[in-house]
Amino acid sequence: MKLLVVEEPLYYVEQIIPQPKYVETNEGQIDISEQINIFKVDRYNAYYNSFYALNDITDPEILFNSSINYRPSIAKSGRIYHTIASMPKLIRQSLRTKSNELIWEVDITSAQPSIIFLEWLKWAKKNYTKNFKDEYELCLKLLLEGSIYKHIESNSEYFKGLEYKKLKQNVLAVINAEDKPTKQNEELSRLFPNVMAWINTIKKNAGYKEVSFIGQNTEANIFVEVYKNLPDKEFALIIHDCILTTKKNIETVKTLLENRVRELYQDIITPQNKLDNLFKTELVSIPDEMLEKNQRDAYFKQQYENGINS
Repeated sequence: MKLLVVEEPLYYVEQIIPQPKYVETNEGQIDISEQINIFKVDRYNAYYNSFYALNDITDPEILFNSSINYRPSIAKSGRIYHTIASMPKLIRQSLRTKSNELIWEVDITSAQPSIIFLEWLKWAKKNYTKNFKDEYELCLKLLLEGSIYKHIESNSEYFKGLEYKKLKQNVLAVINAEDKPTKQNEELSRLFPNVMAWINTIKKNAGYKEVSFIGQNTEANIFVEVYKNLPDKEFALIIHDCILTTKKNIETVKTLLENRVRELYQDIITPQNKLDNLFKTELVSIPDEMLEKNQRDAYFKQQYENGINS
């Protein structure tokens, strides 16, 4: 076990427990607070406690018998499922390596739409007609810029102004759900008529779940293959459409992912095309200054200094 829990439970508890909320009425205050999701709280606690219990454990037998140790499974799509992949994001942020290195992730920008664009571009290249030209060039441009969601939000009255999380949910619902005449579907069909016609034809002929399968299979062809070729001595974990690693290995992982995309889509991605924006890096671990204990210590230190100076 190469992972270490460094954060206190308060970090995630504050974010998953709804804050009390009251409204004033003629009859006094009424509590309109959201109900606590007990299942969610129990799930977070189970992950946190199980990993925290292993902080100082080095005995292989104890690690092997831990409740969080189960054999990874591989789906038909090639996607890998394991403990860390199913771990809630807030708990994942509480982790570092055993040597106290911060954990980073390298993932694909606008992951599912980008993967769908790659697959459609490959299909369109083989079935090219003049009708595809403008949309083909637009999709390739947005893919390389990492600006698919931005383009959707900027060019649709329906999606304009939506916060990123809500925008993403709407777009993914259209891609992965059954083909229905919803406003979201109509808007994406207006923005990307040939892409959506391709998606909806797949749903009609093979069922709507086939689109998700194509996305997961493509994702695995990129990320799993890169992960398999990373050095065993270096810290790395795969979570579907991203790879966790340490800062010193970010550029190596990013370069390998870019090379894999070039290999798989050499008919689409030319040597002149830059892939800098197709993959992005982000800090996963909570940095020292943001840890609950350190923030608390900094607060009391400030209060103490203010008391001396007053």
